[in-house]
Parts: sequence; C-alpha cells; structure tokens
Amino acid sequence: MTTRITEKITRTMTMIGLAILISLMGLPQLVQATDFTSLAFSSTSYALGISPDGSTVLGIEGSDWESAIWKASTGWSQLETLPDASSTMGGAYNASSDGSIVVGYACNASGNYTAVRWTAADGIQELGDLPGAGSESFASAVSADGSVVVGTSYNFDWDQDDYVADETAWMWTASGGAQDLGDLGGGDTWAYAYDVSADGSTVVGYSSFDGQDSDAFIWNASDGMTALGLAEGKEGMETEAFGISADGSVVVGKVETESGGWEAAIWDASGDMTVLGGLEGGGDAVAYTVSGDGSVIIGYAENADGDNTAILWTEELGIVDFVDYLLAFGIDISEWDDLYALGISDDGLNIVGYGEDPNGDHQGWMVTLDASSVPVPGAVWLLGSGLFGLMGIRRKMKN
Repeated sequence: MTTRITEKITRTMTMIGLAILISLMGLPQLVQATDFTSLAFSSTSYALGISPDGSTVLGIEGSDWESAIWKASTGWSQLETLPDASSTMGGAYNASSDGSIVVGYACNASGNYTAVRWTAADGIQELGDLPGAGSESFASAVSADGSVVVGTSYNFDWDQDDYVADETAWMWTASGGAQDLGDLGGGDTWAYAYDVSADGSTVVGYSSFDGQDSDAFIWNASDGMTALGLAEGKEGMETEAFGISADGSVVVGKVETESGGWEAAIWDASGDMTVLGGLEGGGDAVAYTVSGDGSVIIGYAENADGDNTAILWTEELGIVDFVDYLLAFGIDISEWDDLYALGISDDGLNIVGYGEDPNGDHQGWMVTLDASSVPVPGAVWLLGSGLFGLMGIRRKMKN
C-alpha cells in the first residue's frame, strides 16, 4: 500500500513540477500531446516494427507466435502461411512505405524458418534459394517500394539456443533474385544484414572483422561492404548496426564499452561515429531504429534500477527513459515493465514496441505523438532538463 501511495505522489510531483516550469517559461502546455495504445491480443503480442507511413504495425500474435499485422481499423490480422508448412510460427519485421508489402519469416514444409515476402495481391512468397550454406533465413527489412529485401541466412542450434555457423548477409530484388553481400573478412567470415535505406541502395548490419566478434558495416553497390568508423577512445571496440534512416544519412546501433557492456551509438553519412551513451546510472543501451530524417532515435536500455526500458533520443533531449518522457506528456505507463521500442514511422510520430503489461503478459504497444504539439527548441530544452531533475526525484522516492 505504501509503495502505491509513494508512486502516486511521485507521479503527481513530476507532473506538477513540469507544469510549473512550463508556465514560468510561458511555453505551450505539453500534456495529453501523445496517446499510448496497448496492442494486446489474447495472451501475447509483439510489435516489432511499423510501416514508414505509420499505418501498419508488424509483429507476432498469439501463444503460437504467428506472423501478423495490426491496423487501427482491424486490430491484429494473421498473415498467410506457406503451403504444407509444418508450423504456423513466424514473424513480420518490416514493410514498404504504405504497408502493402511485408517481410519476415515463416515455417516451411521442412520445418525450417525461411525468409518470406507478403503482398496484398499475391499473398506469401518464399524468397527461394538464398546465398550461404545456412538452412534457415529471415528477411529483416524492405525498401520503400517493396522491390528490395535484405536479410540473413544461418544455421541455428536449438540445443544451444544460438546461431552456430554460416551467417550470410544478402540482398534480394524482384528482378534479379538474391546476392551475397560478402563480409568484412579476417578470421571467421559471417555477416548479418539488418536494414536498408528507402531507395534500396544502402544496407547496414554487422560482420566478423579482423578477429573481432562483430563490426558494424555499411554496403552499397559501388563500394561493397565497408566497416563504419570508431569514435576517439573506441579503437578496437566491437560495434553493431541495426537501422538506417530512410534518406541514408544516419545509421544507428551500439558500441562496446571498456567493461564489456554496450552503449548506444550513431554514424553519419561519412561513417563517423558519435557515442550516445545510455541512461544516467544505467547499464547497456542500444539505438535500434530511427525516423526518416534521422532526427528521432529509439531503442532500449537498462535504467538505474537495473530494469530494461525503452529509450528515445533527439539532439535536444539526449537519451531519455521513454516512461519518463511519456509521463511529461501526461501518459503514465509505469505499470508496464521490460519495455523495448523497436519501430518508428518516417515522420517520427508513431513509435511501437512491446513489454510486460500490468497483467504480466508480453504485449505490443504503440505511442502516437501529436505533430502540432511536438516541442519547439525552448520547450524541448525544458523537457530535457526537467526530466533529468524530476527523474531523480522519482527514483529516490521509489527506492
């Protein structure tokens, strides 16, 4: 009972404090500028991505882990499975600009997971004979028009619960089929392709490189696969890239710390790294995906309490805990745990992910920002400084 009262007082103080600061600065009221929607389905749902236009959420639904999409008008809809599939398990990861073409993986007749592409006109399409010796594959991203798909072939050891060999990054096109994107070389040779720019010309991911376990790469047709740069003081550290902005100007991922952990990082169009770090007093942090112009980045991190939480970054705010960010807008999701932010629309106004809901079930969620209420630079500065101060109050009272 005491804990609930303390949390209620903390939330109230946070909102009152921020409202007073805003009024003193003469800035527009920011509360109720966002909307949080639980995408709950039966016992389980996972929101793994969203189409660039924000209309279609990609993910998994149900206890059998079935590929599905979510729309505001229809809720979750299961996607078609492959003929004679031994299981309905699968996952939808990414979509074309309007959500009409979806990519991910599905189970085939042999019982293996295989990269697939769904279209409204033709249904499910297995991408066929992909590069590499791996027996399984997944498609992780697709270009804006749906003509270019990127992904990875691999062998998975279910006893070890880990990828074991033959990880091969590839690109598939509707006109030319699949091609091996290669690797960075040096010792073990493997690579994962995670994302592609809107025009399909630039791919990012990570690969083995010069004895390192992983090194972030960027690939294009003219230069092939090249390693992304390291910030000063990060020489020899491992890196991984997970997302690229639609215009190709920003790549997001993570970089190793001296203690062997991870912190969020970004690269510009020249391949130069900027370390974003993590939450104050927290642990590992990952920048997972990014808005179309690179101005809003989301991901997940360990907070000062040792819990996993979704994060958001802008140049003005830096990295903030998404729970605290929403609280500043009057949205309280403190009863949700283990939050991951994994998808963002091109305009940065629709963000999706999953977490453990108040009932203890893993469920997807979506946050919609009101474009007319996105903070102006002065208000953003206030939000950032207010959050850092008030987050400390909330943590002290929680403890």
